[in-house]
Amino acid sequence: MTEFLTLGPVAVTLIMALTQIVKELGVPHKWLPFLNVLMGIGGAFVFVDGDLKTVAISGIIAGLTACGTFDIGKSFFEEK
Repeated sequence: MTEFLTLGPVAVTLIMALTQIVKELGVPHKWLPFLNVLMGIGGAFVFVDGDLKTVAISGIIAGLTACGTFDIGKSFFEEK
C-alpha cells in the first residue's frame, strides 16, 4: 500500500492525461468516470503489491480522485 501512496499523485495525473486522450478519440463523456476507475484499477494491479481487495480499492480511489480533481479544476477555472 505504501507504493501506491507514493505513486498515487503520479497515477492520478496519468489517469487524467489518458482520459484527455480518450476524450479526443470521441468516447462519450458519460463513460469517462467509468474509464477512470478501470484505468485506476489497472494501474494499481501493475504498481501495488497486496491482496486483491487492497489493489482494487486503491485503483478505485485513484480513478475517482482523477474524476474529482478534473471536475474541481474545471469548475474553478470555468468562466461564468
